[in-house]
Amino acid sequence: RDIQIYAPVDGRGGNPLQHSFEVFYARNPLRRLRGAMGGLRLMAAFYGELWRNLRLLRRGLAAARRFCPEALAVLGGGAVSVFYEQLGRQLPRGTVVSVGEGEPLLEKLIRGESLAAERCFLAGEPPRPGLIHEQPGGMEKTACDYDFIASIWPQLDWYLEAGDFYVGVQTKRGCPHNCCYCVYTVVEGKAVRVNPVQEVIAEMRQLYDRGVRGFWFTDAQF
Repeated sequence: RDIQIYAPVDGRGGNPLQHSFEVFYARNPLRRLRGAMGGLRLMAAFYGELWRNLRLLRRGLAAARRFCPEALAVLGGGAVSVFYEQLGRQLPRGTVVSVGEGEPLLEKLIRGESLAAERCFLAGEPPRPGLIHEQPGGMEKTACDYDFIASIWPQLDWYLEAGDFYVGVQTKRGCPHNCCYCVYTVVEGKAVRVNPVQEVIAEMRQLYDRGVRGFWFTDAQF
């Protein structure tokens, strides 16, 4: 969400929608000036964080290649899926940019299979025209195996220590609607795919056993 600087939410940098309205519609010139300064601060914070994250990505990739010269980075998520054309020009050449669902892509990557049929492209090469509008293939999502995740990533429990937060659980993907302000239909597709109930419960059970008591459902459509 932080990458969408004009989203009408109170983020760490303030309220971008409020600043925009003050600049364009306020009658008081001082209020307009306040909105302009607030907008500039937001843009500086946004671009500063974006550039910092890009530097971290390059440093991490360079460090990985000291031990494994064939290492590559895979980048995905909602914001990357929406702004893939802009980010693709700034990422290290050869980075796999995933648009939409990434699980099938990661499976093929691990198996050494071709990624030609996946919704992705390599940074430094032009993406397929209309990549964001391609519909994802159907897949059945199983429960996350948190025991396995903890075995390869010991820091997982650090994120669960506080206990005063909510952990997202997804029961379905896709949305059949076409709201003008929403990007879920192009990220997850318009076909609603319901995850098996027993898998959703199994995932929540694992989190509950790890001390999580707050859950929120991250579905695109309710």
